[in-house]
Amino acid sequence: MKKNILAIISFTLIICFSVTAFASGKTPVVNKRQQEQSERIKQGIRSGELNRRETAVALSNQVKIARMEKRAKADGVVTTRESIKLNRELNNASDHIYRAKHD
Repeated sequence: MKKNILAIISFTLIICFSVTAFASGKTPVVNKRQQEQSERIKQGIRSGELNRRETAVALSNQVKIARMEKRAKADGVVTTRESIKLNRELNNASDHIYRAKHD
C-alpha cells in the first residue's frame, strides 16, 4: 500500500516539475521553493508524519502552484502582481505542510 502511495506521489511530482521545467525561466525562486516543498512532502511520507489525505492536499497545492506559474509566464512576463500571488500561494502551501507534519 505504501509503495502505491509513493508511486502516485512520484508521478504527481514528476508532472508538477515537468510543467515547472517547461515554464521555467523568470521564476527561479518559485522553482526552488517548489522543489524544497516537494522534498518536505516526500520526507513526511517516509517518516509517516503525513497521512494519505494530507499528502493529497499538499500535492494538489503543488500542482495548483505549477499551473499558476505556467499561466503567469504564458505572456512572457511575470508581473509583480503575479509574483506576489505565487509567493502567497507558496507561503500557504508551506504553512499547510508544516501544520500537517506537526499535528
